[in-house]
Amino acid sequence: MKIWYFVLLFCAAAAVQAGAVSDSKVDVIARIVRTEFNKVKNPTRPGKWQIYGNSGDPKIKTNIYAKVQKEVKPFEAKTKLVGIPAPAAREINKEMTTRFPYKTPEEIARGAVIESEREYPLAAVKDKVTVRFTRNRKVETISGELQSIRDGGTVFEVGDQLVRLSEMVEEERKYFNPELNREARSKFADYFKANYKKIVQNYRTRLYSREKAKMLENEKNGYIFYKGEWRTAKFVTDQLIVYYKKNTDKRLQVEKTSFGSRRYVAPKKEKK
Repeated sequence: MKIWYFVLLFCAAAAVQAGAVSDSKVDVIARIVRTEFNKVKNPTRPGKWQIYGNSGDPKIKTNIYAKVQKEVKPFEAKTKLVGIPAPAAREINKEMTTRFPYKTPEEIARGAVIESEREYPLAAVKDKVTVRFTRNRKVETISGELQSIRDGGTVFEVGDQLVRLSEMVEEERKYFNPELNREARSKFADYFKANYKKIVQNYRTRLYSREKAKMLENEKNGYIFYKGEWRTAKFVTDQLIVYYKKNTDKRLQVEKTSFGSRRYVAPKKEKK
């Protein structure tokens, strides 16, 4: 339980770090919008800072746009988004459940066999393969279809070339020789069963790192992660204009109801 708790904390920290730029931009836009709507005149409590006749004054939006464009760039992102909106836990958990569905010791044991076969596939005729081999003291690489396996599994025809098992670099041979392949699979299966939690933890961490990288790329391109979606600065500005206009109308109505038609007069300072 402690291991999983640590992983979730790590993932949450990564998400926060990746969204720092977005949060900062939203704060700037909110400050600008809020400040402008605070300048709407209140007949019952007038002030010199009140320069707009009402919350629907078109100059409010014009001035907000101008100020936001100066402080938040770009105002409208032109590049395409990459990846999912953010490293959301539910998205990662869904992929983790698909990739590692093993829970009980019996399931993990069966999974070890499946994963070992996935980690160390044994090449068969018609497979697309890539082989590194040494010839004339030089390491070469060849890719192509495995056309045939000859001489008792010691010679492999890849594309139009023949490669001997003895020529392959050592780490390549386990993918072509059945005996070496069984040995590699057995070792991997034992490791998988003994270190299952660590393997799952590392995979989850890689997923969050991948999504964090995508998030940083989107922010670099000018997008803002706002309320669970990637948005442009213009979109966020428009949303906050609607929000603060409603708040301003409510505030003015409350103040009008509280003060009625009375004009607010600031108290005079007492002379010392």
